[in-house]
Amino acid sequence: MKKIFSITIALCVVFSLTICASADFSPLSNPNIESTSGYISKTGNGSIEIHFRVIAGETMVTLGASSIDLYKSNGSYVTTLYSTNYDNMLGSDTIRYSSSVSYQGVSGQSYYAVITFYADSGSVSSTTTYTTASVTA
Repeated sequence: MKKIFSITIALCVVFSLTICASADFSPLSNPNIESTSGYISKTGNGSIEIHFRVIAGETMVTLGASSIDLYKSNGSYVTTLYSTNYDNMLGSDTIRYSSSVSYQGVSGQSYYAVITFYADSGSVSSTTTYTTASVTA
């Protein structure tokens, strides 16, 4: 009985060490995207401009923002701007891309954006998000 107990304890120790070792290993969370940033500027009369920039580790077939979710500062959803509707949200054959899109908001209302960045190397595609600070339109 003691031998079975000892073997069970030994296996538990080995198993827990294996789990700890794999928990310490953190593979690259995004194989394509190295850096992202974004901010909102007000342009007057309730209009805002959402600016973004993304840098990849190597030249991408497609790079930029696939979508931008816009929220009021209280967290309520406003709208989503999609790259399918804005030609300037995605670039081609580049290692870095920056652009901006406009949105006609309500004057005095505060907004923030959650930008979904997209990178496609031709063999691997990946996304990540970036949340801007709030700005009053």
